[in-house]
Amino acid sequence: MRVYKNTKWQSQTSEGSGFKKISCIVLIILILGIFIWFFLFSDFFIIKQVIVEGIAGSQKKQVENILNDKSKKHQNLFSFPSNKTEKELKNQYKNFAEVKIYKGPPDALKVIVIERKPMLLWEIKNDNYVIDNYGVAYRLADEKDTKLPQIIDERNDIVNLGDKVLSTGFLDFISNLNKTFSSTLNIKISRIIVKDSVYEIMVYTEKDFYIIFDTSGNLDQQVNDVRIALEKIGNNKIEYLDLRVPGKVYYK
Repeated sequence: MRVYKNTKWQSQTSEGSGFKKISCIVLIILILGIFIWFFLFSDFFIIKQVIVEGIAGSQKKQVENILNDKSKKHQNLFSFPSNKTEKELKNQYKNFAEVKIYKGPPDALKVIVIERKPMLLWEIKNDNYVIDNYGVAYRLADEKDTKLPQIIDERNDIVNLGDKVLSTGFLDFISNLNKTFSSTLNIKISRIIVKDSVYEIMVYTEKDFYIIFDTSGNLDQQVNDVRIALEKIGNNKIEYLDLRVPGKVYYK
């Protein structure tokens, strides 16, 4: 018996398999095209709402207007340039510490702003910089900042707006010092000076003497040491108290 190879049947099978593969690829491309069109070009995801949180008043209205104007150019929610817009808002508004834009399908943009909190004034060469709660010098001072604690930096370092000038630990020390100094010692602070390092500050008082504090040390303990030392010194005139050695007070 002779056996013959059916090449015609194999050719038909091969052609059928190739057609199915092409059909599957075309179907996948079609489905992807529909998805892309639906998410990027259909009216379903056109931005209709802009929500701004974290700020109020005129700035809130300004940010809303900026986002509404941008949404007219980038109407689709998913194509809206969130990262770029966040950077632009931070550059435009120096009191914004953080800006985050969230996309809420199908049609909402939510902007959350964290404002800088002014903590103190940092004076260098007669320029007063407002330092925020992150230690960043973010703008020059004006009339409304006169109630902030002021520190004079006699090192005359160069400060640029946007620079991180101070650590949060230093800011906490100064904030707590202003809260506890007068109430514990019944003496008012007239000015604070940094001469060589932010780890040592010279606190001048209304009593015509100054106190050298160690900003890396325990504030409560240092203030208590001052109280005890002043009780022992009594009415004797002094020039300064030095607290840089833990547990000891040197005076002149």
